[in-house]
Amino acid sequence: MKRNVLGKDKTMKKLKGLFKNKKRAIIVGVLVVCVVGGTIFHFSSKSASASEGVGGSTVVAVTKQDLTKTIAVNGTISSAATYNVSSEIINVQIKEINVAVGDEVKAGDVLATLDATSLEKNLQSAQSAAGIASQQGNLGITEAERNYNSTVASNDVAVKRSNDALNTAKNTQSSANNKLAEANNAYNAAVAARDAQSQTLAAAQTAYDTAKADLATNPSDTAKKAACDQAEKDYTAAKADYTAAEAAVAEAKAAQTAAQEGVAAANQGVTSAQQALDDANTNRTKSNADSADAVQNSKLSAASSARTANDAVTQAKEQVSKATLVAPADGVVTAVNFKAGDVYNGSTMIVIQDVSGYKATASLGQYDISDVFKGLAAVITTDTTGDTEMKGSVTFVSPTPAVATSLGGNEAASTTTNATYPIEVTIDNPSDRLRIGMNAKVTITIDSAKNALTIPVSALQEDEDGSYFVEVAEDADNNGYADTEDFKKVKVTQGLLTDYYVQIESSEIKEGMFVVIPEEDLSDLEISDVGLF
Repeated sequence: MKRNVLGKDKTMKKLKGLFKNKKRAIIVGVLVVCVVGGTIFHFSSKSASASEGVGGSTVVAVTKQDLTKTIAVNGTISSAATYNVSSEIINVQIKEINVAVGDEVKAGDVLATLDATSLEKNLQSAQSAAGIASQQGNLGITEAERNYNSTVASNDVAVKRSNDALNTAKNTQSSANNKLAEANNAYNAAVAARDAQSQTLAAAQTAYDTAKADLATNPSDTAKKAACDQAEKDYTAAKADYTAAEAAVAEAKAAQTAAQEGVAAANQGVTSAQQALDDANTNRTKSNADSADAVQNSKLSAASSARTANDAVTQAKEQVSKATLVAPADGVVTAVNFKAGDVYNGSTMIVIQDVSGYKATASLGQYDISDVFKGLAAVITTDTTGDTEMKGSVTFVSPTPAVATSLGGNEAASTTTNATYPIEVTIDNPSDRLRIGMNAKVTITIDSAKNALTIPVSALQEDEDGSYFVEVAEDADNNGYADTEDFKKVKVTQGLLTDYYVQIESSEIKEGMFVVIPEEDLSDLEISDVGLF
């Protein structure tokens, strides 16, 4: 087995010299030495063992006690909150400073006043520009609305005219259709009359041919002569009537063609008028919308200009207001860095400390910071408050190490990162004697265990497999000695580990038992850290 003692460098190692230059006596009884919370005994081995170089063995009693693991660090008392009062108004003269170091102030109290003459002029200019922008915006809106109304009225007139033209075209179309119907009827009647006359002409032609043939059989017959003459007259008359009927058909056809052309022209007129109306409606919709957009754009532009102008006024007012520095909270003035008449450069003018509460600020190294987090309990003491322990809790742990800036001669400033992390501990019950800037000792409780079975760290040993064990000393053979043969190896579980003690857990370990401290660890013990009495 190997005997690596936990915490050796931090704890029992400090007992070095306790047993140096002293002859270890072989005794039958028990030599008792008290070590802080435990008891160290010397158990002698048999002479045979001593001859083998075993020598005297040191054991310590297993005790029950409350363990607390803490981290102690030196710090400084500061106020619950610090307020650095400044203004962004620079390169102006300070008119008044109304407080001095030590004054108590309330939130809203006027601390100092800067010369705001130029700022007030800027405010007046901004207010004047805002008025002009408002008037210009109203004029632009009025003009846009006037143009919109004119556009709407003009488009309504154009649409009405186009609609009237369409109605006229439709009326013309209706009249043309009526004329075409009349021409068609006249043409059909003329054709019918011509056809009837054609039949009459054919009959007259036949009668005439018959009479002429009959007369040819007896040219001297006066009756046949008279009949032939009459048939010829009738034929000539029928032929004239037929010619007239054909002329009437031609005339009716011409009238029909003219009527058809009139209908085609009327139809085209309706189509053109309808297109003109559609175009007028489309133009009205678009131009009305464009005019409406122009009105909206004028309103938006006016609103934007007004907002820009008003923002300038607001900013100018804020600048004027920032010329008056007021207390951001109740507190005590701890620094005044300027006087009336100075030209202000923008740095902190007045420092106010909130002394209604206090906190301790400190820094932890990289080996301790990982064990500290917000909410851990702490105890704070100072030289001024003596033994009075003030309770508190960790309220801030920096995630990054501190950064320091240094200036060297004519060289540029350089920044370095320290391996320490700032923390803050808020004090719950500050003493009335507490003051800002006092040195403080802060003890932070990292972990604790109540009524725990404990042994010195040096008595806990580590086995080859990494598990932990102790050697329990028992006089198993009842010979009055705790021999090495009587040492019993018992597996244990490590609990809370402090600088000097470690909590152990095992069903085989009871309070009052004795466990062995390995010789190699005992040789390094220092009496100064054991606290013998």
